[in-house]
Amino acid sequence: MDVVTEDRVEADADIASRVDAAEASKVNAAVDADAVAKVDDASGSRNLANAENEQESADKKQDESESPTKDDDTPDDEPASASEDKEQDEKAGDESDVAAVEEIEKPRVQIYGSTVSGNRTYKKQARDLFAMLEANEIDFEFICLAVDESAKKYVRRKALGNMTIPQVYVDGEFKGFYEDAFQANENDELYEWLGLDEEPFEY
Repeated sequence: MDVVTEDRVEADADIASRVDAAEASKVNAAVDADAVAKVDDASGSRNLANAENEQESADKKQDESESPTKDDDTPDDEPASASEDKEQDEKAGDESDVAAVEEIEKPRVQIYGSTVSGNRTYKKQARDLFAMLEANEIDFEFICLAVDESAKKYVRRKALGNMTIPQVYVDGEFKGFYEDAFQANENDELYEWLGLDEEPFEY
């Protein structure tokens, strides 16, 4: 073998050796990259699993905190019928109390007249009578005969058919007319004339 041929063989061998080394390096790099990827995938899976477990635990704690706790000593709800009966009894009691208060607070003096009368004399007498009672701090109830037919019949019967108004009643009993009240007031005897210094009349 001549010198040129020998040099060429050595050069070819050197090139082949370098190619093999390069190929081996590429294979090793690929293997390393694949290993790193597998490690990353495993780590990501573990992180995801841990995150899911933590979220599930947090949801469970929240549900436990929001769920109402029933005291063993707390009685069960009353049946619907018993509850309704109780409400009805309470309502009836309230109505009775209101009726009793109204009965107590109802004024003893009643003035019968009319809110639609055009008679000037009546209007003046009604205003004067109201002012007279208020000045003596006497509570009274006004009843309009124009809108209450039963009251009109009542007055006709109590005043023996005399329908002159205004009329003064105490505890449902006829006391007199405006002139009678005016005269008693002039004599400083309005309270006594009305009989308010006596016990209420039972009827």
